[in-house]
Amino acid sequence: MAGIDWNVEAGAVPWATDYYNATDEESSGANGFEVTEVSLQATKELPVTTSFTLPVFARVTWNPATEGAYFVFGLSLGF
Repeated sequence: MAGIDWNVEAGAVPWATDYYNATDEESSGANGFEVTEVSLQATKELPVTTSFTLPVFARVTWNPATEGAYFVFGLSLGF
């Protein structure tokens, strides 16, 4: 996979909070350290002309605290 830049990230909350996993029936949330994001991103510059490239990316993110998964695709424009 030549020309693709890979990036891995992880995020966590180190303290107790009601934000993660809290429901109407149970408001316990996170009782302490909790992983809130694990993601993998791939970035590639696509050639449009001989002098212009378009940086695009795709990212897969999983939040084990909320059991949510997300896919994001985008492009970057710099001025």
